[in-house]
Amino acid sequence: MPRSVASRQAIAVIRHAAHLAIASTLVLGVPFGATDNVSHMTLMALKVTLHEEAGITTVKLEGRLARPWLNELDRTWQSLSPSLGSKKLVIDVCGLTYMDGDAKLLLAEMFKKTGARFLADTPMTKYFAEEAQR
Repeated sequence: MPRSVASRQAIAVIRHAAHLAIASTLVLGVPFGATDNVSHMTLMALKVTLHEEAGITTVKLEGRLARPWLNELDRTWQSLSPSLGSKKLVIDVCGLTYMDGDAKLLLAEMFKKTGARFLADTPMTKYFAEEAQR
């Protein structure tokens, strides 16, 4: 069945938005998303935020935890790990919208090496946290 003109245009807009997100993240070095000028839709890849206070380091994750954006968390973890010492690690997954198998393995490594505590607030993010602690 042939697609309508409106349907083809909608698919083109979605593809354009996806290309902008990938280009801005990988080529332009804008790590947290891009704005599609056609649809005015904001796309977030992955945002990693570190917050340190007395004896606690929090890693806050927002967006999609999957390749190629997973590399950002891996780099953060590799630089953070040696400096933790006796600090407690908290991994805030409240802002995650997706997690793939490789992400689960990285979070599991972080948990096993530090005994990190997970912050999760929805059934989906609680599931992500439980999977990482298996």
